[in-house]
Amino acid sequence: MAQVTEADVYGALSQVNDPDLHKDIVRLGFIKDLKVEGGDVSFRVVLTTPA
Repeated sequence: MAQVTEADVYGALSQVNDPDLHKDIVRLGFIKDLKVEGGDVSFRVVLTTPA
């Protein structure tokens, strides 16, 4: 199995659109602290409005 890269994760997350702003969450800068370590992926989603 191929190793997952940060670019792979950003690519997948760029398919997720904010329903109000109609742009992807990567372009909007909502993804912070993305890390790929071995088979684990972690990141924070920081929204601009209260959830």
